[in-house]
Amino acid sequence: MAKGDREILKADIDDGYTTIANLLLEALAMAKMTGVQKGICLFLVRRTYGWGQKEDRITLKEFAQACGTSPSYVSRQLKELIRWNVIKRVSYKPGKTPVYTFNTRVAQWDKGCMDVQGLRDSAIQGLYNCARVGFNNRARVVQGQTLDATGSEGSPKESIKTNIKKDTSPNGDDEITDEQPKKKPKRKKKETPPEAKAVAKYLKERLAAAGVDHLPRDWHLKNYATAERMIKSGVDPGELLACIDWLFADAYWCDKVTDLLVVERQYPKFKLQRSDPGGHTARGDPGGNKGAATSETDELAKYESVWSRPANV
Repeated sequence: MAKGDREILKADIDDGYTTIANLLLEALAMAKMTGVQKGICLFLVRRTYGWGQKEDRITLKEFAQACGTSPSYVSRQLKELIRWNVIKRVSYKPGKTPVYTFNTRVAQWDKGCMDVQGLRDSAIQGLYNCARVGFNNRARVVQGQTLDATGSEGSPKESIKTNIKKDTSPNGDDEITDEQPKKKPKRKKKETPPEAKAVAKYLKERLAAAGVDHLPRDWHLKNYATAERMIKSGVDPGELLACIDWLFADAYWCDKVTDLLVVERQYPKFKLQRSDPGGHTARGDPGGNKGAATSETDELAKYESVWSRPANV
């Protein structure tokens, strides 16, 4: 029985509905058409399948009124749809209203408006499956079935009503329960290697000695990460400490070392000057000593005590 909701423009299947093949809806959704062209298609659906017919006589004035445009413009859009083989003009005689129908063989639609392979892929991927209906209850069209068999439980209207009742029933998906959602397991906090912490602490001590008493809130974490990255790349922790001393002893860099990123950028220069076979004065050596007499191993050994002590930064 009609509910009368149509009078207040509220859609309800009790006031009438249209049975249409799912494939046609999917194809129209994917088709590259203008708004008026899709309006023409929807109006043709209403005038044909809405009355259980495959074709109907429709004037250009009726198409234009249904799409909210002029007959001249709708005529051009309709010709385009006919050229694309989406709509067929079944019969036409001068002075008589033409008869139109859909070409239900979507594979025959022009490639300019329809990506047939994309439509197939979307169906295979389950794009058109309803997320709120069980897999066994989803309406599927199998080749060879008639349109009447597309519903999984009774007629299409009965199937829609049944699914709505299932979704809103007390035991459905909308039921509120006291069950608490499962908590995701907490990720284990990544531990920073003690050598990386020791390098960051050493730089902090050098900064404090230089009069820097305030550091950004995230300074420690960023410098832990920089030190760990350099150590993992093969840089000896002792060389990092020696590079820090080298920079602080330099008249130019002494007040520009704010974090280990500066040390990381200047480290290649530090290595180059340490390995200078000509014995040139290394920048940052205030005494101007040429060619250190002690070996590199002996020089790095003095820094081993830095990371052997607790690194509580």
